[in-house]
Amino acid sequence: MAREFYTADRVNLNEVRYGIIEAVQMWTSQPLALKEQVTRGAGMKAYKRDSTRLRWNKAAELGKGMMGEKTFDIVTPTYEVFDWQEGWTIEGLAMKSYMDVLQGTNEGLIAHDELVIGSIFDQLFSSTAGSWNADGDIPAPYLNNIFLGTHTHLLRQTAITIPNLLTARNHIREHGYNGVIVYLNSDEYTTFLQKLAAVGSSSEAKVNNQVSVTALQGTVQSIYGMTFVESDYVPSGYYVMVASGFGEGIVKPLRFHEIPGLEGIIYKDGNSGLHLLDGASMKHDFGFTTEHRGAFLVCKIAASGVYSEPSLNYLTDS
Repeated sequence: MAREFYTADRVNLNEVRYGIIEAVQMWTSQPLALKEQVTRGAGMKAYKRDSTRLRWNKAAELGKGMMGEKTFDIVTPTYEVFDWQEGWTIEGLAMKSYMDVLQGTNEGLIAHDELVIGSIFDQLFSSTAGSWNADGDIPAPYLNNIFLGTHTHLLRQTAITIPNLLTARNHIREHGYNGVIVYLNSDEYTTFLQKLAAVGSSSEAKVNNQVSVTALQGTVQSIYGMTFVESDYVPSGYYVMVASGFGEGIVKPLRFHEIPGLEGIIYKDGNSGLHLLDGASMKHDFGFTTEHRGAFLVCKIAASGVYSEPSLNYLTDS
């Protein structure tokens, strides 16, 4: 007869294993709000536009052309690897209650989402793999708007004010995108709203359409076609502006990549021979590539100088 193993409160580890697998499956099935806002579906390849071609799909600065051009550069994503296996040993599980094990699993799943969102912002803030960066590549023209190889969406402004935000918004709208979402650190978000309140009832201060946002910090406020979201994934002294639509369609600046057949968080049994939970792990390989370079911008708030990438503490091993 096979040996039975239990948690501290006498729950059979077979039941615990089923509970963990179910929790992982349920978690994976739930959409992650920010990921849904700024990324589109998984795929193994993104296609970079040949900058010498002018005929191009609407706003597809990085995307597949519609006019039959076949010269593309393959953009390969760098995969982040989420690998969670703390505490899943026979000895460790025997000292925990069933609810403690599920709580630990939940903490691992939360850590996964933090890595996903952090990786999104890491891609957005990149000065080399993100938005237009004056690298000589020429954005596709939009209507009467013609661009040069010096075009950049890596901005530096002295303060977060409505005039500065409208200037930044024009960098996105001139590529044909409608509406923007502005992600602000909680300090900048609070300070900005306080400045608006101090203005009183003037047209610039009329902030409306407050709604709750699940899976993101804070609330949303809209003014002048800009929707503001408070998120401490954005470091102090920076903001991110992302297009929220293009014509009748919805544009996602980034593309989300997974390994085919290994989509989502994968639970993997251990192989110690004692029990399937002994050494079990959760794993997820994923990556992001920039697909629409003109559909977002990043801005550093400083009195002088140029844009430089922030240090993202949540992606630093402690």
